[in-house]
Amino acid sequence: GILFAAFLGFLVSTYRKESTDEEATAEHIQEVEDMPSIAAPIGVVVFTILVGLVGFIWGADLLVEGGVAIARVYGVSEEIIGLTVIAFGTSLPELTASLVAAFRGHSDIAVGNVVGSNLFNILGIPGVVSMVSPLPVSGAMLSFDIWVMLGATALVLPILGGRWHPRRASGAFFLILYIAYISYNGYLAGLFA
Repeated sequence: GILFAAFLGFLVSTYRKESTDEEATAEHIQEVEDMPSIAAPIGVVVFTILVGLVGFIWGADLLVEGGVAIARVYGVSEEIIGLTVIAFGTSLPELTASLVAAFRGHSDIAVGNVVGSNLFNILGIPGVVSMVSPLPVSGAMLSFDIWVMLGATALVLPILGGRWHPRRASGAFFLILYIAYISYNGYLAGLFA
């Protein structure tokens, strides 16, 4: 409940900040007015949303079941599968959205998507899920993975905070760090033995 309340507080704070910034509001209105309109009947829009929702729910179920099957076949803990396969699978939509936004010149959307999805993953998801069922956290995750997440956040702060701008070199650096993290988890799971 506390995590979810913190996430809601963040949303309210962000909305208030944006709504009081007249220059940003005018810029957003202009961006919306400049967007090409998509003429589609409401029935088509509703149908598309429903098909997407069903596909999303079905895909999430397949992802979890596939992850559990991989864990059983290779004798890897479900926690490692969650930290790697499931995390990668659930991050693909954010990666796609950020890439599309960046290619179209909307870097604010790309960065906002990264920050917003991480905040939701850290506050919103555990907040909602823990209200339904307790979420025990292993000692291994508390002693290593949480610190890696916090360290990665600390490394990203100067870049996203406006001092520097993400470039190819910093992108390659973060990608190498992620590959090293995944490889280390694979090593711990005995996949390279």
